[in-house]
Amino acid sequence: MHLIPIFIIVFFVYWACNLEEAKADPFLQAIQQVETGGLVNPHIRTRVFGSGSSAYGKYQLTRTLALDYLNRYPSLFTDEHREALSEVAERQHVALKVGGSDRIKFITDQFYIRLARTWSSRYGFEKPEEFLDAFDYGGSLGIKKNSKLLKHYYSAVEVILQHTLTVRARDQPHKAAAIWYGGDKFNTYIYVKKFLKYYEKFNEASKSN
Repeated sequence: MHLIPIFIIVFFVYWACNLEEAKADPFLQAIQQVETGGLVNPHIRTRVFGSGSSAYGKYQLTRTLALDYLNRYPSLFTDEHREALSEVAERQHVALKVGGSDRIKFITDQFYIRLARTWSSRYGFEKPEEFLDAFDYGGSLGIKKNSKLLKHYYSAVEVILQHTLTVRARDQPHKAAAIWYGGDKFNTYIYVKKFLKYYEKFNEASKSN
């Protein structure tokens, strides 16, 4: 008697996942795959220890680029987008002060210990150590996976990515990927090469759906 409803639920979840996959954008999928593909949890600050990067989330948007878009193209975003980008940018700002070699100060220096307690309370952590873990490299920035904040944030990041593709790169995906990466020539070449491999894969899959 209980097998029928369970079967229906499983079938519906399977169908919904495939529907979502069918509607997915190959450009966004490829960027995500290059940036955080293979991670169990992609909703984190960059794991590149000591890089000084604020990049966060499955698309690894930096604080600088987020603020630049908020200042230059405010009309692109909804109120929810602007609030989410601003909130995450503030958390990224804190993370830049906490992570890597700077972390030791928040354990040994009384001024920074008090500051860690203040931030810990602000972002909902019971212990400063938990806050430090969350804002260090590879941390969540205290953003929950299924939160409205994360939902609106990713929606805003996708607006930025689409603007990068259609306006800045004039609908040329490989150029948009290069702009998004923004590194030196050699590493940009490697990044774009990986991107194109995934882009072609996802593009073909979208055509067959």
